[in-house]
Amino acid sequence: MTIPPFQLAFDHAPYRLSGVVYGTLLNHRPAQQALGAQMLQAPYKAAPKAPVLYVKPLNTLVLDGAAVTVPLDAPELEVGAALGIVIGRSAGRLTPQNALDHVAGYTIVNDVSVPHDSCYRPAVRFKARDGFCPIGPAVVPRTSVAHPDALRMQVWIDGVLQHETRTGDRVRNVAQLLADVTDLRRAADERAEMLQFLSHDLRSPNAAILMLLDGEQLGAAPRSSGLPLPLVERIRAYARQGLNLADDFVQLARARRRQITLEPVDLRDIAREAADMVWAKATARVA
Repeated sequence: MTIPPFQLAFDHAPYRLSGVVYGTLLNHRPAQQALGAQMLQAPYKAAPKAPVLYVKPLNTLVLDGAAVTVPLDAPELEVGAALGIVIGRSAGRLTPQNALDHVAGYTIVNDVSVPHDSCYRPAVRFKARDGFCPIGPAVVPRTSVAHPDALRMQVWIDGVLQHETRTGDRVRNVAQLLADVTDLRRAADERAEMLQFLSHDLRSPNAAILMLLDGEQLGAAPRSSGLPLPLVERIRAYARQGLNLADDFVQLARARRRQITLEPVDLRDIAREAADMVWAKATARVA
């Protein structure tokens, strides 16, 4: 199946859809309730505390009325009616009070999926097949929708009403969702900046000092500093400590981005390991 280029134009800013289409998982309160105990299973063991986003890539985007092909390896498809929020201008650090000022309008999105059991992280093959995101037929200006959280959504198949819900059933309404998503983006940008600082700005000077000192020691460069050898060794030790500290900070920052799975441990083993590490360092310092 060949997917034609996706183009949906309208007569108000920003005049056409572009950028990335994100979906939000587990933002439908009745759907969360229907999952029941499944929400409490490992590794998360709770309902999400922040928006859970996924991407509908370009190959999924088609206009209203386009045919959606059922993949050969999918016995059936799930159809999900969703409210599409069209962002009109760049947004950051939004609050529920000003979030709607950045919305250009609203449209209808058909979030097509292959049925799956994963409620937190469905595989790409379930959500991102060709044509799995029909959008349109139009974008309604924000000013024409007074209450985006009080809209009725219906799914009709072959002229029969199969499902009906309201946008007011969402865990996060439109304004709160946008505010929370920009918080996630801001936190991700701050982590990226911190990793850049730790991996380059803090690490590079210490690595350069060690490289120069090691070059002098190996005779790769003349000893031009004129510094006493004990002072050079002390500088090398401090530079190595700074480099190790930077590496530890980088590992810590990266660990914060990972999902941590808790396991039972014996505190006695941790205490013994800590004592061995401290004893080795203390002995080396005394010597």
